[in-house]
Amino acid sequence: MKIWITTDTHMCHDKTIDFCSRPVDFNARIIRGLNDIKYGDVLIHLGDVAWRPEGERWYLGHLPCKKWLVKGNHDRSYTYHLDLGWDWIGETMELERFGLRIKFSHKPVAIHEEDIQFHGHFHNAPREKWEDELKAILTEKHKLLVIEDMDYKPVPLETLIKKYGYKLEA
Repeated sequence: MKIWITTDTHMCHDKTIDFCSRPVDFNARIIRGLNDIKYGDVLIHLGDVAWRPEGERWYLGHLPCKKWLVKGNHDRSYTYHLDLGWDWIGETMELERFGLRIKFSHKPVAIHEEDIQFHGHFHNAPREKWEDELKAILTEKHKLLVIEDMDYKPVPLETLIKKYGYKLEA
């Protein structure tokens, strides 16, 4: 089983073309990016899945794996997303993996005993445009994931752990 991470897909939200300098075909790129995910894998989506229900249905229809959603500020009710096909939904989530305590959220949240926290929300906006109250809690343990910098593809959790210099323990 491989764990994949993505965030802020905003399927069918055409304003992200201007807001985030996305290519016009960003929806198709995101769908193509799901090709490496296999049955038995898990996708953790860090929120803001789709602008419209048909975009979310299209996205979910291409996922053969378990689908876990950490709600973003543009996501709707738990019932809404569960009815569309998510297997789990929460505001934050924690995993112990590779000898690390890993937290996942849409917006950054305060770090307690976690070794690392992955979040989205800011996209590729310059830091001066981020919310002050969120900037105030950021530490070196907070890691921003930006789908625009991830070639519009989910990334294996293992790859992210290595990228940030952590050693993989069994």
